[in-house]
Amino acid sequence: MEYCLHGDVTVSGLIINYTVFMTFGEVTCMIFGGLSPKFTQWMGSKRKAFAVAAIICMVFSIAFFFVPMDPKYIWVLVGIVILTSVGVGLYSPLLWSMYADVADYATEKNGTSSTGLIFSSGTMAQKFGTAISGSLVALLLGIAGFISGTDPATGQTVVTITDEESVRNMVWALFSLFPAAIIIIMLYLLHLYPIKK
Repeated sequence: MEYCLHGDVTVSGLIINYTVFMTFGEVTCMIFGGLSPKFTQWMGSKRKAFAVAAIICMVFSIAFFFVPMDPKYIWVLVGIVILTSVGVGLYSPLLWSMYADVADYATEKNGTSSTGLIFSSGTMAQKFGTAISGSLVALLLGIAGFISGTDPATGQTVVTITDEESVRNMVWALFSLFPAAIIIIMLYLLHLYPIKK
């Protein structure tokens, strides 16, 4: 919000800052997470439901990139965040359910239970993903021209932007195009997922 829209956006007395902006998405995720079983039942299979939910995320993530970085488009941005979060809410519970299916599949195929290994591998992948994505964000913003440091005299954080337009575009891409690329990888991996039902 600070670097793309130049701070909080006030609309009819409502202040929309980063926290409020993301709250719309989180609440939507919680609601649609609860609706995920019905959605899966309606789609007919977990694979299909996961693919449709991921495509919803990808389409609206890409759409986010093309909305102008202007406070007058704040409700369009909020709407796109809500629609993207519909997909995230639908596929998040499915992911854990599919881990359980993989554990059952491995037990049937190999004759030994590997439930703990499969669930811990999923958790480890999430932790690696969080660590790698956090460091990639810092790396890519640094390449774009965002420099953050501490003033030795005051101890305050000092931010220097050598190329404001490049940093703004990178922030916008990190919110939209990079998640879409990850979803394409997820859809490819889903294609390799051996459980058909």
